[in-house]
Amino acid sequence: DLRAMTATATPLPVAGMAIVLSTLTSESSSVQFLFPFIPFMVHSFGVDEEDVGFYAGWIASSFMLGQFLSSLFWGWASDRIGIRPVLLSGLAATVIGTVAFGFSKSLKQAILVRLACGLLNGNIAVVKTYIGLITDETNEARAFGSIALCWGAGGIIGPTISGLLSEPASKYPNVFGENSIWSEYPYLLPCLVTSVIPTFGFLVGIFFLKEPDRKSKPHDGSLAHVQLEEETDDNCAESAKWEKQEMGDAASFKEKKCLVRSDSAMTYAFSKKALLASVAYALLRLVVICLDEATPLLMSIPRAAGGLDFNTSDIGLALFGQGLLLVLHVLIIFPNLKKSFGTLQLYKFACMFIPLVCCILPFLSDMYDLMSRTLFWICLETYMFSKVFSFSTGFTSVTILINNSAPQHVIGTVNGFSQMAASFTSMIAPSLCGTLFSWSLKNSLSFPLDYHFVFEFLSVASLSLGVIALLLPESSGRRYVEGEEERRKEGV
Repeated sequence: DLRAMTATATPLPVAGMAIVLSTLTSESSSVQFLFPFIPFMVHSFGVDEEDVGFYAGWIASSFMLGQFLSSLFWGWASDRIGIRPVLLSGLAATVIGTVAFGFSKSLKQAILVRLACGLLNGNIAVVKTYIGLITDETNEARAFGSIALCWGAGGIIGPTISGLLSEPASKYPNVFGENSIWSEYPYLLPCLVTSVIPTFGFLVGIFFLKEPDRKSKPHDGSLAHVQLEEETDDNCAESAKWEKQEMGDAASFKEKKCLVRSDSAMTYAFSKKALLASVAYALLRLVVICLDEATPLLMSIPRAAGGLDFNTSDIGLALFGQGLLLVLHVLIIFPNLKKSFGTLQLYKFACMFIPLVCCILPFLSDMYDLMSRTLFWICLETYMFSKVFSFSTGFTSVTILINNSAPQHVIGTVNGFSQMAASFTSMIAPSLCGTLFSWSLKNSLSFPLDYHFVFEFLSVASLSLGVIALLLPESSGRRYVEGEEERRKEGV
């Protein structure tokens, strides 16, 4: 990343980033908007009270199941037919699926609608590809950081809309009436309002989204995969230089044509750099989802059980501070750190901090009675900053590493593969955390198998991120240069 560290940052394209921000915010809102009302919706389907949590989890996980099954396809499609049609179709599917969810009258219908939403939408992976194509090494830090920022913003906007607008006929009878469509479908209104966000993203895309340019394809050095492609004279001359060294004068070149790389996309997806970065991304998703679930759980349980006995206002205040720190990190801290240290080094820094961050909170809870409330809140917000710094740095860095792992003509497939892996861990993380946390409170065992257990488990699991950091080659920290590694292997 030496050139990126010393170069002046290229201004981010305004239209391109507007599309990125609107798409990511709409995706985040549409994924998270159902959380405030989903328990009540499941209960309205006639599910017994003790089974509500189980089936609510099924509805939430069905979206990630759909993403797991389809992310690779949508990434591949973005390489084949282009980013523009895939993004627009994904946004349209989000609009339709969000509205359809509001009309759900049964548990089966709700699960199938959310599954379809996941299957028909691969925009999270495709947006990462788009960001990589419209940025360079001098401005990618702020652009990729917007993923975390928009996900956080959507996590505020979507649930807020749902919390205020669900069951409007009973909350606001003078406005919506008690015998209306809003009483028959009490969760339709928040779905309709939330669908406005992806609708806006779709309209922005229709008018302003242009297919980004991709660089030419280099040759793979394997006769089995050689094909002819249109190239410029300069590119042909350079390609011919190392191509003929391997193949000899028998290689025939037509006018303005040369032999170029044609490895399958999955060859790149399973390359050392891409595979390690994708595994790291999936593990990060597993750890952060579990930690985000366990944190408010520990804050809410009584002091006698090891928790902080916080009310909803205290928990909201703690998490709100975390959101403000995320904005600061994305806009200021991470871009400057990347300029000074580089992407790979920042990922390694994150891997050092994450295991510590995972295990701190229960120890803070142990010290609650030993310090003043003011001092405790200072320590708590310091912890929240450390959590935001570690995970936001880790996620942004590993997303850049994935985009650095393959040439531009197949990077959509590679991003789709990484999103498929992350969708799998996202699907199992909530139930894994809930099961472990519940067991730790019921087992009557001492440290570390008591309420510390989930946090210590995540701390140990996150050590694997450090192992991956040691295995990643140094070239992961800079953008993929087509033909560079092949020429180095051939000694050219």
